Amino acid sequence: AFLGFFLLLLRTAYPRDCVGAMAAMRRMRVSLLVLLCVSCQKGQGLRSAPLKMVSGSHVSRGRAVVGGLGGLALLAGFPWTAAAGTPRITAKVQLDLSVVKDFQATAKEPVRLVLGLYGNEAPEATSRTTKLATEASYDELDEEYSRPTFEGTIFLRNLDGVIEMGTVKGISEDVDDKGDAVLLYRKKRFYAVPAEPERNSLKHDRAGLLTRSRYASDPAFGISMEASAARDEDGLVFGEVIDELSTPGWLEKLRSIPVYSDGSMEPEGSIADEVFRAQRKFFRGVAKAAKDTRAEDRQGLLLRRVTVTGCKVLDGNAAKLSLAE
Repeated sequence: AFLGFFLLLLRTAYPRDCVGAMAAMRRMRVSLLVLLCVSCQKGQGLRSAPLKMVSGSHVSRGRAVVGGLGGLALLAGFPWTAAAGTPRITAKVQLDLSVVKDFQATAKEPVRLVLGLYGNEAPEATSRTTKLATEASYDELDEEYSRPTFEGTIFLRNLDGVIEMGTVKGISEDVDDKGDAVLLYRKKRFYAVPAEPERNSLKHDRAGLLTRSRYASDPAFGISMEASAARDEDGLVFGEVIDELSTPGWLEKLRSIPVYSDGSMEPEGSIADEVFRAQRKFFRGVAKAAKDTRAEDRQGLLLRRVTVTGCKVLDGNAAKLSLAE
């Protein structure tokens, strides 16, 4: 009973986006249920003889009541719904990151992420991700990789609670002879863009989810740092960071990276704040018309460099990728 109530308290104290706590509770399920059954049996709570109004019967009845309440607390405390509704991981990808800790480029911290991909709910996004996570050789002469890869790509921004990857180097979009959109790498076709955007019913309801725009052709993606309902409208959830296989504390390491903000110092919604926003919009529009590169929107830009230093497919067969001439 005590363990059941403890788990219920743990379930209430930690939000659903606390990946580590949720994973730990899932691992505790079987052991706690077995322990509860053994405790009830030894205490004659569930398998005792029929309760009679004799000396000591109140003890057995009390054990039965407490044991039953403990079982209900155990069932309520464990996140059954979340576990049952979690999509099945069909492939795993390892992503090695280098995070600059301060303004000195030499102070770098390695972070390893293991990504679990939802191949049933998002087959296109899964296929595209595994293709670019496949290890590629580097051509020292041409200073390019033999095939498109996430290696060398930089995570640029933190917007709406999602750290977003920048454009994968060497990739461009074109239209083939049939009028279909295709992705090119070093001017060679390697991926046909689906005519219809991929969709599923998965929500951005916790940290550690992999997401990308449904309408983007580029294979770049983002990682949620928190629940982000703003992404549900045009974002596609296609996987998650497997917490127990990744660098301990990876979420806090990425979440704590400072970002650029060009907002005013005035309270949001105040007249002074509205005037500031209107002036900023006007001058930014004038600068863009004059093709001034300083007009680029830097909102949410990471102030520490986060670079993908390595990637590979861990689970399943690596995606086959041939560059057609």
